[in-house]
Amino acid sequence: MGLYDRPYATDDRIYRDRPPMSMIFKIIIATGVVFIADLLTGGDGGIGQIGKWLELFPDWFLRPWEAYRLLTYGFVHGTLWHILFNMFGLWMIGRLLEQTIGPREFLAFYLVSIVASGLIWSITAYLGHVVNEQPLVPVIGASGAVASVIIATVMRYPKETVYLYGIIAMPFWVFGVMFVGADLLQALFNRGSNVAFTAHLGGAAFGALYHYRGWRLEEWIQLERWTGVFKRQPRLKVVREPEPDKLDQEADRILKKLHDEGQDSLTPREQKTLEKYSRRVNKKRQRGSLE
Repeated sequence: MGLYDRPYATDDRIYRDRPPMSMIFKIIIATGVVFIADLLTGGDGGIGQIGKWLELFPDWFLRPWEAYRLLTYGFVHGTLWHILFNMFGLWMIGRLLEQTIGPREFLAFYLVSIVASGLIWSITAYLGHVVNEQPLVPVIGASGAVASVIIATVMRYPKETVYLYGIIAMPFWVFGVMFVGADLLQALFNRGSNVAFTAHLGGAAFGALYHYRGWRLEEWIQLERWTGVFKRQPRLKVVREPEPDKLDQEADRILKKLHDEGQDSLTPREQKTLEKYSRRVNKKRQRGSLE
């Protein structure tokens, strides 16, 4: 089946219609609910009891049962400006990425970005405690995941225009360099700050790696693969309809991307997948001509 034989190539209205609620909006709602619930529990410094249950400490690995904090800290924010700044950045930049990779993949990418930036921050913060006797203070906030979203979007659309503070126009790649450079300078020369700049840099590094490797995290986090292990196998053989070939599905996605964004938008992994699909289609045609 060629590119223009597929439905999306003849009727782009299918892809212009947005779902009732984007995944980014759902993330913002969930983060806002945690923020409000934490405010209702009181506490000093803007952190209530819920925040204390969810915040991440550098030495969490000494208490393995607290590993859940690697994810939950990303939904906790200390002040109104903290959550507004993070969620506004996520909404402004992330919408373009969600439209490109899809809502489920975006959710998987966002959650893994929280964990990845938390891991990198934990390592650097704990080493600072061991080497320089820095205090073991916790971290909260979605800044690391937002940084990951920003860098992944910048690398995918480097020539798109972004308006800094809504006024100064610049290419996305310039904005990305400024964003990472500012965090790098702060991490090196402003160690007394209460901002976790290493979490930002860790998130940015993961976002760059995600784009460069062409990962599809949605395929990694499929509950069906794990729940089937614990199901009791039936004694009778059940005949099911064959599932669509995964290569066909991936080729559909890549061909749509090729049609919408051009050849330069494909990652090396996607190009290899397309070549593999093309070889298989040619083999089928050769067999058919022989028959």
